[in-house]
Amino acid sequence: MSAFSTVIESQVTRLPEPQHGLVVINPVAGNVRVRQVQNFLSQLASSRRWCLEIHVTAGHNEVSALVRQKVEQGVDFVIVIGGDGTLSEVATGLVYANVPLAILPLGTGNVVAQELGLPLDVEAASRVISGSHCLSSLDVMQVDQRVFVSHISLGLYALVAQETSVLDKRRFGRGAYLWNVIRKMRERRAWRFDLWVDDQPYLVKASMVLLANAGAVGLSSLRWGHNIRLDDGQIDLCVVKGRTLAEYAQSLWHMTRGDYERDPNIWRLPVRRSVRIRTRGPLPVRADGEIIGHHSVEINILPKAIQIVRPLDGSSP
Repeated sequence: MSAFSTVIESQVTRLPEPQHGLVVINPVAGNVRVRQVQNFLSQLASSRRWCLEIHVTAGHNEVSALVRQKVEQGVDFVIVIGGDGTLSEVATGLVYANVPLAILPLGTGNVVAQELGLPLDVEAASRVISGSHCLSSLDVMQVDQRVFVSHISLGLYALVAQETSVLDKRRFGRGAYLWNVIRKMRERRAWRFDLWVDDQPYLVKASMVLLANAGAVGLSSLRWGHNIRLDDGQIDLCVVKGRTLAEYAQSLWHMTRGDYERDPNIWRLPVRRSVRIRTRGPLPVRADGEIIGHHSVEINILPKAIQIVRPLDGSSP
C-alpha cells in the first residue's frame, strides 16, 4: 500500500467518452519506444472512443505552452508518457486548470508514479486510466514560471545527476545513478548553504539539501520520511549532513527501518510557503531529474494545483 493511499481529498471517477485527450510523449525517457506506445494508444483510444491528439516532445518550453493552449481550447484530459521530468513540464501547463492528468510511467525513476501507487507497466497503468479511478489534488513546487512535482536538490545527488548521461540512464536505468552516487560519496564533500525557510534564516553545512514533495526516493521502498505526501500543503526540507560512507550507511539503515527521527545525519523541517537556498560553491540545482540552474533557487508552494489520476485503493491494481 502506498503512503499516498491516505490522500485527503479524492473522488472516484472515469475519464469521459467519447472525448478529446492530449497525449505528451517524451521519446528519450528511460523506457519509451515511440512506435510501440503509439500503437498501444491507438488501441486504447478505439476501445474507449477517445480522440487522442499525440504530441512527441522536442523541448521544455514548447510542452507547457502547448498544454496551456490545448486547455484553453477545451481538452478534456491529458496523458503524459515519460518520467518525472516530463510530468513536471506537462504539470506546468495544468496549474489550477482543473483538467485531469494521467501518467503512463516510462521514465527512469518514476518517483511520482510510485508515490501514487501506479503500476510501472504500460498495460496495467492504462487500465487505471481507462477504468474507474480516483482524482486527487497534488501540491507542486514553483520555480520562476515552471513547476516541479517530486524533488528539488543541491549537492551530492545533483552533481551525480549532472554527470549521468541520457544514454547511461537508458542502458542501466537506476543503476546508472547508483554507481555515480557511490563514487561521489567517497569524495566526502560538504558545502555551506544559506536557507530562508518561510522567511526564517538558517546557515548549514551539508553534503546535500533536498526539498521533498514526494516521500519516495526512487529505490525499493526507501523514503525520505513517513509523513511526506504529495497532497499535504507543504514540502519537507531534508538537510543531509553525512559525509563519510559510514554516515551514509547509517542514514540508509534508518531509512530502511523507517526510523527517520533517530537519524543524526539528516535534519528535516517542514516548509509551508516558500524556501530560498543559496550555496557558496558552484553547485547545480536539480529538479525532477533535470538541472535547472546553479548556486541558488527560490521555491514557492502551490497547494492542490494539479488534478491527478491514481488507482482507487492507492496501490497497483
